[in-house]
Formats: sequence, C-alpha cells, structure tokens
Amino acid sequence: NIKKSVKILSKDMNLANFQIRSTKIILESLSNEIVSGNLISAGTGSGKTLGFYFASLSQIASNILSKSSDYWLQCLSIYPRTELLKDQINSIYKEARKLDDFLISNFKRKISLGALYGEVPQDNNFHNFDGTRNKWKSLGDDYICPFLICIKCSSKLLWKKNNLDQGIEKLTCHNSSCGFETGPDEIMLTRKTMLKTPPDILFTTTEMLNQNTSEVQYHKLFGITRTRLKPQMILLDEIHTYSGTHGAQIAYLIRRLREMIKSKITFVALSATLVDGARFLSKMIKVPENKVNIIEPFPEEMDHKGAEYLLAVKGDPISKSALLSTTIQTNMLLSRMLDPHNDDKSNGFFGKKLFSFTDDLDVVNRLYHSSLDSEGK
Repeated sequence: NIKKSVKILSKDMNLANFQIRSTKIILESLSNEIVSGNLISAGTGSGKTLGFYFASLSQIASNILSKSSDYWLQCLSIYPRTELLKDQINSIYKEARKLDDFLISNFKRKISLGALYGEVPQDNNFHNFDGTRNKWKSLGDDYICPFLICIKCSSKLLWKKNNLDQGIEKLTCHNSSCGFETGPDEIMLTRKTMLKTPPDILFTTTEMLNQNTSEVQYHKLFGITRTRLKPQMILLDEIHTYSGTHGAQIAYLIRRLREMIKSKITFVALSATLVDGARFLSKMIKVPENKVNIIEPFPEEMDHKGAEYLLAVKGDPISKSALLSTTIQTNMLLSRMLDPHNDDKSNGFFGKKLFSFTDDLDVVNRLYHSSLDSEGK
C-alpha cells in the first residue's frame, strides 16, 4: 500500500514533503504499464536525489524479494559529469546498506551498485580493453578507490594487495581503527565483474553510454537482454545541461537505448533550474507531455534563508554601440540600485558592491578614469 508506506516513512525519516510526493509518484509510475516521465525540480542541496533513490531502492528491494535474487540491471543512472557521479554513488551506497539486514533476514542478497566511467578498470590487473593500464593511485602496495569513501569515518577506501591478487573485489577503510569493509556483493569494482553479473544500479555518464551501447559485450550490463529481467528505471541528472546540439544528441542516445531495451521504462529527471520542464523532458524521452509529472516544493513549503543574488550584465561587441561608454552608463545605473554602505534599506536584497571586468589592461584604465570623470570625481 503506497499511501500507507509513504505515511509511515515520512514520520520515521523526516523527509521533506516534496520527497514524499516524489516517492509516491515514482512508485505509482513504476506500477503502471505505460512509459512515463517524472521531473523533480528543486533547489541545489534540497534533496532531489533522495527523492528519486528512496523510491528506486524500495522498488529494487521489492523486486529482489518477489521476482529473483539473480543479478540484473534495474536502474540506470546517467550523469553529465564524472565528479557528480562519484558524489552520488557514495551517498546512495550508504542508503542501500540500510536495507541489508532486511534483505538478509528474508534470505535474499544485498542491493549491489557499480560505476562505469574512465577510471573503472577492466579487471584486477587494471587493464582496459585496449591493453592500456588504468591504474588507481597507490598507497604502498594498496590502491585507493577513486569513487567511494568510508561511510563510517569518511576515510579513503583501499583495495588491499592480498584481495587484489586474489581477485576479491573488497575495499577496506584506510583508518585501521574504523574496520569498515565493503563486500563483493555490495559494490562491483571492475568492468569484467559487471559484464558478468550486472549491478542493480549502474552509475555512468552520457559519454560512456554513447561509446558502449553499440558494443555487444556491454548489452547485458545496460539491460539489453532477451530475458524478462529488464531495467525499470532510468535517471537523468542535471537535465538542464542537455541543451542545444549536445542535448539533441543525448536525446537520440536515450531514445536509441530505450528501443534496444524494448521494455517499459520509468524515466526520472532531476534539475534545479528548468523552464517549461514538462515540454523539455517529453521531447527528450519522446513521451506525451501529459505523461510527464512535475514534482517540486510548493511555495508554502519553502524556508526563507540567506542567499546571494548576482546580476551579470555582458556587453555585446557586435551591437554597433560604443561598448566602453555603454558600460560606464550601465555601471552608473547599477550603482544607484545598490544600498548605501552606511544604510541597509533593502535588508540586504540589493547588495552594496558592483564589479566591472574587462579583458584588456588599457580598457581597464580607461574604464576606471572615465567612470570617475562621469561621476564628477
């Protein structure tokens, strides 16, 4: 019962209201038979990611309990940048471990995660398919994992030499007093292992997806199989970055992948800033606009806190206007919109400083002295 579950979880986990709504809507989308899109739109740091992964982890655990304990890709998480991928996999790994006791008590396996990007080696010898050696940073005889840190003490996680030599994909906390270790059934460290037994959640980038969807050896990892166990969820993070020509290419990539998987997919997109989000997402994943759910905080749910607002004005060198004189006039106007240094009439809303930049030292000098002259100083 989705409503009952969400009510209990919101009480016990102190979730934001929009996270509760997103969990409910995504779980309902997963239970429907049609392809749908969901856009979670909220400010940076507000918890959009958990708004998706809370429902995702719940669905994956449910599938392991009811369908099969086999390994298959259930959720494909696509990121535009590797640094964002690293940050997200670490936090979601921590959340996934909260379900271990529950699954084990029901005689089922744990939820597994994997990452596919440039630093992930082919095997425990750190060999890539092209024969080059993709070596992690070493610490003595051990190697530092580049995308995961200890969830207990935030120290480095090491692939110890003894485990490495035996091909055991286990990470150990560098802090000897911590004692934390990952299990081979929790996080997959090499492409060879993931190709054989795909993780439940694969974190990858648009670049890696574009490079490897045509490779038959990667099909099982991406959920392109003839079995009944297929991925149900695709996450598109920072979707507002997919604009222009690049965005059109990503849209074709996603549609091609969807056609290759040949299964009902629930798409979830995350964005802090996106105008006309329903139309944008519907065009990207090729679903009707009325099948896109927009999930965002209501105005009354927002907490008003301190923030910094910046107004950037850039000159157009081909506008046939005198760029230096219009810059001076703009500075004169903007300076009169600020609060005086000895007063705070707007309660900090308008600010007290104005910055002007140029790309030439001569122009800097001319701008400075001409501005003083214009103000009669």
